[in-house]
Amino acid sequence: MKRAANNWGALARTAVRADGAARCRRCLGLTQSDFADAVGVGRVTVARWETGVIRPTPRHVAAMLDLLADLVSRSSVPDSNGELRERFAAVVLFGARARLSPASWRELLDLPANTLAGVPTSEGRDGKPLASGYDVGLWIERKLRRKDPRLAVEGNGSRELGERRLMTEVVFIAEGLRSKAG
Repeated sequence: MKRAANNWGALARTAVRADGAARCRRCLGLTQSDFADAVGVGRVTVARWETGVIRPTPRHVAAMLDLLADLVSRSSVPDSNGELRERFAAVVLFGARARLSPASWRELLDLPANTLAGVPTSEGRDGKPLASGYDVGLWIERKLRRKDPRLAVEGNGSRELGERRLMTEVVFIAEGLRSKAG
């Protein structure tokens, strides 16, 4: 298992919040017991992750990333270079804190090519524009609200609203991947 943590590099050492651990389990469609077996811990440990009492170690984060990447691999979604698997796994575990290029967000969320034009971006380490999951989720929420106000997610602030919408979309995508993999 230590080797898997090295394969994911810094991503495996990134802190996973309680909602990330719970979202990972839900995306995989597993009970706490089944998820614990898959990651190599006890059910109580999973419950403690999901309530925020403790955080997963890098070894366990790598195991979760592997499980999520495998979900994409088993589906019929084309992913020639493996980037989609990595992006999906990162967004599920790290939520709206994830920062990807607008093109990567479009591919991950299966959005048309002309979308996300108005999403705010900031410069990444390599100078290329990156959009946060908060901003992408808020953009999706605003678009949906314009089409049908009944689809709007209730939220207190734009960051919360953006995260909730993005996570709703990601869990929906995961359900589709599971059905394609099954």
